[in-house]
Amino acid sequence: MNFSDIATEIKSVMAPWTNVEVVISDVQGNIKYSDISFGKFLTALSNFINKRGLSFAIGDYYYIQNVSGVMLFKTSMNSIVILRTQQKLGILLYFIKILDEIGLKIDLLLGKLTKIKKEPQKSLNHNLISREIPLFNIVAKPTSPNWLDRLQEEYNKLNYLYKLREEFSSFSIYKQANSDRIFKCSFHGVVFDLRLSLHYPFVMPVADGYYFGKWFSPAGEHKNACFGILKNRWRSDGRMGIAHFIQLLGYYTSIANSTQIEINLAKPRAINIHFY
Repeated sequence: MNFSDIATEIKSVMAPWTNVEVVISDVQGNIKYSDISFGKFLTALSNFINKRGLSFAIGDYYYIQNVSGVMLFKTSMNSIVILRTQQKLGILLYFIKILDEIGLKIDLLLGKLTKIKKEPQKSLNHNLISREIPLFNIVAKPTSPNWLDRLQEEYNKLNYLYKLREEFSSFSIYKQANSDRIFKCSFHGVVFDLRLSLHYPFVMPVADGYYFGKWFSPAGEHKNACFGILKNRWRSDGRMGIAHFIQLLGYYTSIANSTQIEINLAKPRAINIHFY
């Protein structure tokens, strides 16, 4: 997949409602792909993104007042997608629904994420595979000298998760290029950040932005899964890890008994891009 493929995917999603031109950029203002050949506009756009790119949050979007039908979307920490169309109808609802997924694909192309690959099944010890994920041998916090050893055991344990049930076959996890405590994940069609606190593994990770229906806990501007009594399953001795947490997240998803994530759109904030 390349940036052109992503643009084609965006266009196909929008096609039933309106035709769009697509610009894909990183937050430094470097245009990675563009249908638009208007050089003056792209220069102004790059300058604006470079100046403003880090100052608005993922999911924020902007109308550009002096260029008809243009909207900017912050798709990830590292990427921005710009859509231009003659009709605004349908853009928000249908693009926001795929925004996280598109941002993940762009980050992979930008080299900001690396997928943690599943170990080939033949190399697993099938005698050890059961309904339960083995407890960790290495107990280490992110500030511990042997944290990298703990991370390697985390990656190894994820392969037990993939073997537990078919439902976990849809789970994917990606390493961030600039962090070993924040992972990008995709599970049941929801893209979210899995965050480890400095007190992990003695406290549970956080699935930032993963929730279904009304089963959530407010967390600032975000909503996270409300685990309820499932929290009691987490061991405080540090011998549980990411794989155990995702297993609990699977239990939560079943209990929540919902098939659609709630989408709350913030009120658009109008801005101007001046041609300079």
